Amino acid sequence: MTKALIFDLDNTLISTDSLKMFRNNREWNKCYSNVHQTKLIFNPNHFNEYTQIGIVTNSPRPYAIKLLNYHEIHYDCLIAYHDTSYRKPYPEPFLKCLQNLNTDSANSISIGDHFNDTIAAKSAGIFSIGVTWGDGTFSQHQSSNADLIISNPDSLNTSLINLLNKGESL
Repeated sequence: MTKALIFDLDNTLISTDSLKMFRNNREWNKCYSNVHQTKLIFNPNHFNEYTQIGIVTNSPRPYAIKLLNYHEIHYDCLIAYHDTSYRKPYPEPFLKCLQNLNTDSANSISIGDHFNDTIAAKSAGIFSIGVTWGDGTFSQHQSSNADLIISNPDSLNTSLINLLNKGESL
């Protein structure tokens, strides 16, 4: 039974391309004042009643919280840049998220747009879904051994519903 869905943040849940220049220059106040320019890609809120929601991001916590609050995304655990010594593509952020959610890799699904999301999730033993609407391509997710590769948010929603309805470990 799936007990946790663990999402990447930037360009998986929320399109943050409009903030990229500010992020690259570490101009966090400009990021914060331009959060309204971001767009929600996938809203995991309707899964809250079925499973826990984790967010694992290489972004700083204040930035992640501002984005999540602005888009009203509810989550049970947030692991951000400074929460672990090693970041994606290392598995440590996923392992910490699993620990905080009091679940294990066999009962979890990871969703991310970058092949580093896939590599980190697979290293943590988590079923990995690579999405191609962000920074990663189909071939990059395939090369990093994603369990499932999805090209649009509607297909992700359908796939997650099907996986959750299986009611068994992945």
